[in-house]
Amino acid sequence: FRGEALPSIGAISRLSIASRPRSGETDAHIIRIEGGKKYPPEPTALSGGTRVEVRDLFFATPARLKFLKSPQTETSHVKEVIERLSMAYPDISIRLRSEERMLFSAQAQTGDLWQARLKRLGDVMGRDFADNALKIEAQRDSVRLTGYAGLPTLNRGTSSEQYLFVNGRPVRDKLIIGAVRGAYADFLA
Repeated sequence: FRGEALPSIGAISRLSIASRPRSGETDAHIIRIEGGKKYPPEPTALSGGTRVEVRDLFFATPARLKFLKSPQTETSHVKEVIERLSMAYPDISIRLRSEERMLFSAQAQTGDLWQARLKRLGDVMGRDFADNALKIEAQRDSVRLTGYAGLPTLNRGTSSEQYLFVNGRPVRDKLIIGAVRGAYADFLA
């Protein structure tokens, strides 16, 4: 999540971004955008880091409202995006609430990147995955592949829990999914 969607999110919700450097004596500030209207930065209380908060998503009717699905469907899509982003960045705390219900919460992982990744993957996909995952690390020419793969004994009937990232961004690519399927072809039906 690198910020490209923030103007669109701000146009249809109540968006606030509070930030303060982790070190130094700098004060924290917050920027608010409500239905596309931007307010000037204000001082706020924040111990360090950045907090992005989105409330009342779609309160300002988007031009494509007729293309939205039910609130439950749209919420599940948002949850999926949040889970994917949390897997890509295990060093960041992330929470998702909807109508005062906590839908997803993961604390920032510290220490060794491999252990942090595995812990976060376990938070999202369950302890079974974390207990049955193999570390993958390979490099050929200028391409580097890292991550975790489940043992063939831990499998699903669909590719719904295949999560792929390119340069820290979640992707869904049929060619890459086909390559993963091909790699498991001798082990799984």
